[in-house]
Amino acid sequence: MTPANDSALQQFGSYAATHNDVLVDLTQVTRVDYGSVSQFISVLMQCLGSGKAITLRGHNALIHELFRVMGIDQLAQLIPHHPD
Repeated sequence: MTPANDSALQQFGSYAATHNDVLVDLTQVTRVDYGSVSQFISVLMQCLGSGKAITLRGHNALIHELFRVMGIDQLAQLIPHHPD
């Protein structure tokens, strides 16, 4: 997830606007650019302001730690990928 993915964040916001429970599958995301986190948090805040329940799942350990440090764990339920 990088600033080049701004359209994906906008699509996420549009999807969330029409669903009460928002499940985001991050299994294909290998890294999140630090600069994109603030934009992602902004979209999450908009969703929460609309009463949405957000779950982020399938992300790797590095993304999980970034999300935790940046406080995203306070905005969404995090379910990281656990290798078998």
